[in-house]
Amino acid sequence: MDILDAAKLLRFQTDWERRFHEYDLLLTAGIDADEAERIVRRAAADRAALQQEGIAA
Repeated sequence: MDILDAAKLLRFQTDWERRFHEYDLLLTAGIDADEAERIVRRAAADRAALQQEGIAA
């Protein structure tokens, strides 16, 4: 593991923190709350699928 990987792991300690951060960014960008929630849920599902395949996300 290099320094970049360590920084990525430490940035968000939990999945909830990552989802909240993504959701907050989308709201700040002017995305509708329902659409932001859909995007965050889809991104989390995609990330989980990649982790199951052994691809770092």
